[in-house]
Amino acid sequence: MPSGTAETAPTQRDRHLQHIAKHGRMVWQKASSYTRRALAETGMARFKQVTGDGLRRTRMSGA
Repeated sequence: MPSGTAETAPTQRDRHLQHIAKHGRMVWQKASSYTRRALAETGMARFKQVTGDGLRRTRMSGA
């Protein structure tokens, strides 16, 4: 659902929604690199799941 100012001062989200309505979701995904971003998010989630609690910040000496 677009914001109240979508017609006069569209936000980035409004512009994306307009693009989807005009061209379709698959075209928008390609134009906005949605697939690449989704793959990156999935990769980070998998990395965090594998490392779990084993990855912690260590204290530097003298800090």
